Amino acid sequence: MLGKVISNDALGNPKATPELANDKLPYATLGYNNGLGYANLAVGGDPRYFEPSAAGTRTDLTDINTESHGFHQEALVPLHYETHSAEDVAIYASGPGASLFQGTVEQNVIFHVMNKAGRLSIRSGLAPIK
Repeated sequence: MLGKVISNDALGNPKATPELANDKLPYATLGYNNGLGYANLAVGGDPRYFEPSAAGTRTDLTDINTESHGFHQEALVPLHYETHSAEDVAIYASGPGASLFQGTVEQNVIFHVMNKAGRLSIRSGLAPIK
């Protein structure tokens, strides 16, 4: 999801190569603690995904398109489903529009509520998003 971690140079421009972890391998922007992405699978990986998983090791993502539809995100703990992922985050709000954040909301709603509460479209000179 979202590809590999790429830092910026001193001018704020993205670097040409991904950041490397202590094991000298690139890593994805998001990680999952548990779920089907556990890597201790038979060599060749899970047939439901286009990208194979490595058996018992961390996959070298250098030549893998982590933005492809078939990218199989790694997980640390093997479960049949994930219990908390990068998409599951708490939203804390106060002030104008805070009442719109109640219960479970879709990720894309967060932008629209912030845009409306902060009148961002109006201030930018763009047409308001309805």
